[in-house]
Amino acid sequence: MKKTIILAGFALMAAFSSCNKSEMPEAATTDGIKLNITVADLSTETKAVKSGWENGDRLNLYFEGWNASATSDNYQKEPDMILKYDGSKWQIESQVASLSSRLKSTGGKFTAFWESSNDLMNYPEIGANAEEGWVMYCPYGYYFVNVARYDIYHSYMLVSSPGIGYTFDGSTLTANISTWKFHTRFKVLIKTNDDTVKANAKNFVLQVKVGDNAYPEGYCIPYLERDTFLTSIYLLSSNNIGLQGAVAESDGLAFYYNSCQATASDNIVFTLIDTSNGNKKQYSVTGKTLDEDTFKAISIDYSKFTAGAVDIPDGCVDLGLSVYWASCNLGAGKPEEYGDYYTWGETEPKENYSWSTYKFGTSSEGPFSKYNTSSSYGTVDNKT
Repeated sequence: MKKTIILAGFALMAAFSSCNKSEMPEAATTDGIKLNITVADLSTETKAVKSGWENGDRLNLYFEGWNASATSDNYQKEPDMILKYDGSKWQIESQVASLSSRLKSTGGKFTAFWESSNDLMNYPEIGANAEEGWVMYCPYGYYFVNVARYDIYHSYMLVSSPGIGYTFDGSTLTANISTWKFHTRFKVLIKTNDDTVKANAKNFVLQVKVGDNAYPEGYCIPYLERDTFLTSIYLLSSNNIGLQGAVAESDGLAFYYNSCQATASDNIVFTLIDTSNGNKKQYSVTGKTLDEDTFKAISIDYSKFTAGAVDIPDGCVDLGLSVYWASCNLGAGKPEEYGDYYTWGETEPKENYSWSTYKFGTSSEGPFSKYNTSSSYGTVDNKT
């Protein structure tokens, strides 16, 4: 017998500072389970960034047991359920074919994710391992730029509510999403209405430097992991010199960091790098106190950035390209010196450049025993 899904809650209040609940009206899903779920507003910590739930916001729900029996052949990449906010209430946008198969008869847990692109499924998965139970996503796919030999990824703001307890009596699931955990605590918004600039977002990198030698902590990509079959989220650190990639938002370019600390006396230098042409612009400010224990946002007009340069690491030179180059060859002390000899797949220097010293082969014709993708040249291990 088909049952009706009921999504019950409290009315969303206009005042953002109070602990409000979002209303979820009656709706129907495929396997006839009644849902009684309430969703709390975000913390007042985010008031400088977000004033409340907005039309189009999505919550991705992963129930306990997600991918519990996954293999590389049947790996489930999507969440068990996606809730979408229509401006006044939450609706079920999609769900797995059989939600009941995810539920425990005595109750269990699930995890909810919100991120500022509004839909984690909008940007592609860049890696997954079904047996280990993890999946990674990135707004521009496996897209990063290398500035000063550091990887920089483009990531949205991420918030989660992990380990939400629910009860289930065989027909009705009841849960209360009451608290939110913030994984990103520092946002820099470079405001612009120039669509050309926003369309070039994947090429923009921001470096933030605080004082003489301090930087905010950047991160690379959302990393969802099945931890004892309950999904959790991690943000993997990408570099330690304040570099972060842009994501285009309605009012400009946004850069999200794990945290940033500064006192009112610190000079904070923002260096915007366009890696498509090597152009660099700067803006600096003092009098900003930043505490990594609270979420903070800084908004800067794009027009305020003027020509500038980034810190160049010792031993590197700037050729005006998207990467820095070493000032001389490895093993050399001057640009005109040859430096050390190296062979393919080895990291230790050689005394001469000869096939006879190559660890994984004997000649240019093979046979190779390592890092080989063709049987014509020896043993194939498909390592590149």
